Amino acid sequence: MNVQLEIFSYLDWEDILSVRLVSRRWRELADFQFEEKGKIVCDASWNLDVVGILHRLWSWHVVPRSLVFKNVALNRAVSREGEEVMERLREMALVSCAIQPDALVRLLGACSKLKRLCLDEPGVSFLCLLLKLMPGSLPSVTRLELRSTRRLDDSLLSVFWQACPNLMEFSLSSSNFTPNPAIFNSFYSKGSEEPSRYVLTMGHLECLLRSKERFRSLALTQMNLDSSLLVNILCESSIDLCFLDLSGCKEVSSGCLTEIVEKQKSLPELRLVETSGVDDAVLSKICNLTFLEELWIGDVSVSFSKDVLEGLNRLWDLKNLHVPCYGELCLGNREQLKFLSLEYCRLTPNLEQICEPQQLRELCLEHCFSVTDSDMRMLLDSLVNLVVLRLEDLPLTDFAFFCSANSSCTGLGGITFSALKLKLREFLEASVKSVAERRFVREMKAHVTSEELLLSACSDLDSPLRKLKRLKELVLKKMKNVSDVNVILGIRDQGLTHLDISLSPLLRLQSGTTSSPKKFAKNSGGYYSLAHSENQDSTTMYLTDNRC
Repeated sequence: MNVQLEIFSYLDWEDILSVRLVSRRWRELADFQFEEKGKIVCDASWNLDVVGILHRLWSWHVVPRSLVFKNVALNRAVSREGEEVMERLREMALVSCAIQPDALVRLLGACSKLKRLCLDEPGVSFLCLLLKLMPGSLPSVTRLELRSTRRLDDSLLSVFWQACPNLMEFSLSSSNFTPNPAIFNSFYSKGSEEPSRYVLTMGHLECLLRSKERFRSLALTQMNLDSSLLVNILCESSIDLCFLDLSGCKEVSSGCLTEIVEKQKSLPELRLVETSGVDDAVLSKICNLTFLEELWIGDVSVSFSKDVLEGLNRLWDLKNLHVPCYGELCLGNREQLKFLSLEYCRLTPNLEQICEPQQLRELCLEHCFSVTDSDMRMLLDSLVNLVVLRLEDLPLTDFAFFCSANSSCTGLGGITFSALKLKLREFLEASVKSVAERRFVREMKAHVTSEELLLSACSDLDSPLRKLKRLKELVLKKMKNVSDVNVILGIRDQGLTHLDISLSPLLRLQSGTTSSPKKFAKNSGGYYSLAHSENQDSTTMYLTDNRC
């Protein structure tokens, strides 16, 4: 916590639009995609609870829009100063917090503008909200997320539903549904009609969903779902969804998913990542949903056929695509594509022909072992508007981040890389005069076939990453063949707010060539990550931007 206080002491809050603070025990909450700017994440602290943190934020004149409390206690009433901080809050998450019901109700009562509420792994006292949370007490909340709520039952879910009269989006994750009404016999006495504690039924959820006329978004993730009851909710009811997420759900049949997809008339966003039952038949039906704008589908254990993957070309309105699966992905030119995330895919043709680089804003490639250095070089030359670039465990070398084969980048003595390669023998035989050329010839004699040597000999070249003037987030994770620090040198001065080079050889060289995390955060309000690195000690701290 002392390090956290030190971080707070030098941050310029007026210049930082979004920031989160975490300690060395922090683990990424990648699924918290908060939309509001000005976010603060407070991890476990031994001497501060929620009320203390709010008071400190108030004394520093910090006005956050999003707050995430992790492993902190909420066991006393919020002070007047804390209420002032909460008045402007738009999003709040309580993760593994010891919650006292009265204190939570008081805290929520101070959030007059709260739009999104997330409770993750609440304690036993969570059940006492049945007696505390009054109907209509959260009129501003339109998005409710409950995660790992193993004690959630029908009665408590109804309490939340009644407390949020304007609810439009609901997310339930890692909770246990009762798949069959017959299982009630193990919970109820004979003739009883009242549900026992901790029993959550999909039938009750269906009734609640029908009661919200403006309901538009449903996420049921990481759970065991009964296929027939799921069809009743999504097909038999009149719910018109704009977003559906069934990622990580098991025991869902292929026939169930096929029927759900066929019933959709205007669903723009669909996510089926690591969902059982996803196969070629389901993807074929999805490719007929020409109104889809966002699609996340697949699993690393699933292999789609090439013909089925080609059906994605029919989704003309597709803007966001995430495909984690084994298979040969062949896409035509997608001028409207803004977000592209691929895992384990074999790309045919290369990336430059899959999307319109000038339109692409986010590119994420993980474990795509068919991506070559030349593919990446050509792509980087065209990604003028890229904001986010995430690369993880790719077979790329340093040469992927320097000049392309068609580039006129100049190396030693004004000679291009291509000219050096083509005239290598001529160089070795010629009588060179300049010191730079003589040094180059000596190195080439020792390492004739080493592309890495070309890069090290021409270290004055600018990395194409510097051309990405709008780049805010850069991740080079597990890039074991990228070791030249010139790849990232200088990009931190371009407004970069998120840099992650964890599990990378770059860490061995960063100390003498890059700014410290403190200086980096001071200049850009950003995130400097050396997380879980092989070359860093356990005291590494983090500062991050508004993407979790």
